[in-house]
Amino acid sequence: AEYGESLKKSTGGDDEEEVSRRQLVEETFSTDSEKLKKIKQLLSKKNRDISLVERKIDDVPARTELMQYQRQFVELYEQVSSKLTETRQYYISYNTLEDTRSVLAREVSILNSIHDNYKTAMASKVSREKLLESMEGIVKGVFGNLEKEEGKLAREKKTSDELNERYMGLVEKERRYYKSTREFQEECKKNELLLAKLNES
Repeated sequence: AEYGESLKKSTGGDDEEEVSRRQLVEETFSTDSEKLKKIKQLLSKKNRDISLVERKIDDVPARTELMQYQRQFVELYEQVSSKLTETRQYYISYNTLEDTRSVLAREVSILNSIHDNYKTAMASKVSREKLLESMEGIVKGVFGNLEKEEGKLAREKKTSDELNERYMGLVEKERRYYKSTREFQEECKKNELLLAKLNES
């Protein structure tokens, strides 16, 4: 009887220990599961962040693409500049021809007026004097117009010289720009070669 009671006590103690151990295992499992869940959430967030960064990196054009864009922009600029120069030439030609037409129209009008009034003016001394005065006025007007046109020509020449000077300055800047770009590209190639060698070693 004593042996049976002691066996029950021993079995009861083992059960309690087993229950306690099982409870500890379950608590540890629950805690670890919670930790794993949090780690998975963090990993998922990190993966999303990495994907976002990769997309942003992919959106940044490579050096070859940038060089291609640069070439296209330069070509487009040259086309626009050429078309603008051509259009300006058309405007200048039109304005010059219009000014010439106006001057010639005035001259024709003056000559027609002289021709129409010549016979009448020669009929009397007073008419001749009036015609002479009118001719002197016409000559003064012609010289006045000549002075105006010469002043205009001088201003245009000055503007042309200033623009030519600016143009030469821009040409020099463009030459320096292309030289710097070429040097930069060469340095980029050297840098890429050095990085490749470093990665190999």
